[in-house]
Amino acid sequence: MSHLDKGEIQYPIERAIPWMRMLLSVGSLTTILFVITAAFCRVTVEPGHELVFNAKPLIFLWTGGVNSDPLREGSGFAAPTTSAIDVNMLPQTFDEEFKDIMPKDNNPVDYHAAVRLRIIDSVGMVKNFGVDWYRNNVQRPFQTMNRQELRQYSMPELALQQEVVLKVEQSLKNELAEYVRAIQRKDGRKGGLTVEVQDVTLGRISPQPEIIASYNETGVQQQRAKTEAKRADAEVARKDAEMKRALADKAYQDSMGLTADQYIRLQQIKMCGEKQNCTVILNGAAAPIVNVK
Repeated sequence: MSHLDKGEIQYPIERAIPWMRMLLSVGSLTTILFVITAAFCRVTVEPGHELVFNAKPLIFLWTGGVNSDPLREGSGFAAPTTSAIDVNMLPQTFDEEFKDIMPKDNNPVDYHAAVRLRIIDSVGMVKNFGVDWYRNNVQRPFQTMNRQELRQYSMPELALQQEVVLKVEQSLKNELAEYVRAIQRKDGRKGGLTVEVQDVTLGRISPQPEIIASYNETGVQQQRAKTEAKRADAEVARKDAEMKRALADKAYQDSMGLTADQYIRLQQIKMCGEKQNCTVILNGAAAPIVNVK
């Protein structure tokens, strides 16, 4: 009786052990999968951007590195050891401020130069030049190009002649485009900086305040000299006209055989005749206006 009781008690337990092991295995596997899934990060790319994945290896002899396929739209998952680098594929404008730049005539000027660049290969940019590619590869050369280009022109040409400014902008664009094509990659090979130079624009080129004041004073003096010259020319013209009129009057007087007094009285009579209600009184002492020969 005791043996049977013992068998009846142990049999269900032995039958239940495989099921318990299976449940534990499924639970462990589920937990592992949950942990792995939770460890992955969901990433989303914005319009006009691309995500470049850079895997950091944890296993010996696994090199990792930059993935050749970027995420261009939508969303995806990244492993905990993988960083997602956001690359702006839209045109970007970089503004450089220049102070006391010396043109050809050594009159310093101030201005801003804006360059618009667009990345054309996100993976190549991250892999060969990194995320800070403009500051590390373009900024200083572009500043040097500006200084060298402005040395070819004088301050008045840069500040007053728009065609000169347009010529400088085009030269800077061409020179920068040639530079980014020839730049070397990290591996030493010539692959070029993967950007497109779209435009270079110069802001208003302004001389120093003291130079502007000097030019203004010079302009005032020049204008004053022109005014004085015009006034002198007008005076000379007035005197010349009066002289010609006097000569004409003298010639008329001589042709009529009139004395100076007679000519003056004749002019008074003419002037009176041009007005209304004008009377000329000739006193008895007046000499007759008659030419007697």
